[in-house]
Amino acid sequence: MDINALEDSLQDAATGAVELARSLGASQSEAGASADEGLSVTVRMGEIESVERHASRGIGITVYCDGSKGTASTTELSKSSIEATVRKALSIASYTETDAHAGLADAELMGRADAPLDLYHPWELEVDKAREIALEAEDAARSADDRIENSEGANVSTDSGYRAYANSHGFSGGHATSSHSISCSVIAAGNAELERDYWVSSARASTDLDSAQSVGLRSAERALARLGAQQIKTCQVPVVYPAELARGLFGHLVSAISGSSLYRRASFLLDSIGRSIFPEFVTIEERPHIPRAFGSAQFDGDGVQTNARTLIDSGQLTGYVLSAYSARRLQMRTTGNAGGVHNL
Repeated sequence: MDINALEDSLQDAATGAVELARSLGASQSEAGASADEGLSVTVRMGEIESVERHASRGIGITVYCDGSKGTASTTELSKSSIEATVRKALSIASYTETDAHAGLADAELMGRADAPLDLYHPWELEVDKAREIALEAEDAARSADDRIENSEGANVSTDSGYRAYANSHGFSGGHATSSHSISCSVIAAGNAELERDYWVSSARASTDLDSAQSVGLRSAERALARLGAQQIKTCQVPVVYPAELARGLFGHLVSAISGSSLYRRASFLLDSIGRSIFPEFVTIEERPHIPRAFGSAQFDGDGVQTNARTLIDSGQLTGYVLSAYSARRLQMRTTGNAGGVHNL
């Protein structure tokens, strides 16, 4: 993948779509163009089970016409296809109800790209090498203990691409990204019971991945640890959440303080800014600019600049998670979270 040529073509597609929408009568418009490609190889019980290659391109275009919104998309990036898609978005807008809250975020909030986030580290991985790595992970797990009797497989995957965004404020930006992973899942047997568990290592750069052997050994260790589990009587005890479960637990918090839940009044944390909702030892920060992190971004899905902030300060809720649209619905200011949170 020639990332420089891809960047130019996607940026041209996004900005061209915005300019065309303006010339055809849209009062505001925005476009997001993306392309990615990757490889995934899975082995099971020492044999290749699947090899998958994928590649995709597309552009989504949203237009606003006096409060009416229309959105259309295409997987073709030719000028004729983009023009047809813009016209389709305008046609859809002509049928939609007006919404006083619809439209782009304010121009002065647009993002910038002055701090590289180091998100692009392509992995030139061939099928044979991916198979070798996956087999190493599975072999490590299967040989770790005689009680590892079966495997659900080991997988190695790599993906890279580019996303461009532009809107009628004159803002345009984009970023190249990559993601790679090694995973393994095995089944342990003992005392007439079977238990399954897994482990996965993911990173922007392949050099940051755990070794295949350590991934396999960790998956075996986790499966074996499940053997012999017993029920306990009802009681009050401290509960320790491992990181992979704690992430899901805090996901419920994010959902409850997200704008869409709040303006629909479907959240248990309505009107809760300033309230203590956690013990004092809990502080949660959002840090969008961590190099190589999966949640890093210079701007959100609305093109708004992202900024570091504290969401929970010594147990107290200090703010919500808002896009430009949800902020207007709540008569508040966007927090740069169109598309979700960034590195909690």
